[in-house]
Amino acid sequence: MNWFVLSVKRSQEKKVADMLEKMNIEVFNPMIKEVKYWSDRQKTIETPLFKSYVFVNMPEKYRGLVFGVSGVKRYLFLEAKPAMVRHEILSKNGSKKKLMI
Repeated sequence: MNWFVLSVKRSQEKKVADMLEKMNIEVFNPMIKEVKYWSDRQKTIETPLFKSYVFVNMPEKYRGLVFGVSGVKRYLFLEAKPAMVRHEILSKNGSKKKLMI
């Protein structure tokens, strides 16, 4: 199976990733913790490492399934073919599911 790069609507990365996981599709959506400051408080929030992108691992013949999820825009293409990421690159820093920076 291949990892494809999926373009999603702004600020919908976590929602899309959760819905795809419910469809039993393997998803890679690493999050980072950021501290946001306001005049009266501060708060730690999780934001996606790759804004507007989610990685999905699935056979190429089933790529169309993701378009049933609200928030999905399109696949990222490179030279008229869907952009694919090697498995070794995504798992280089340890567990894909538990990557938290």
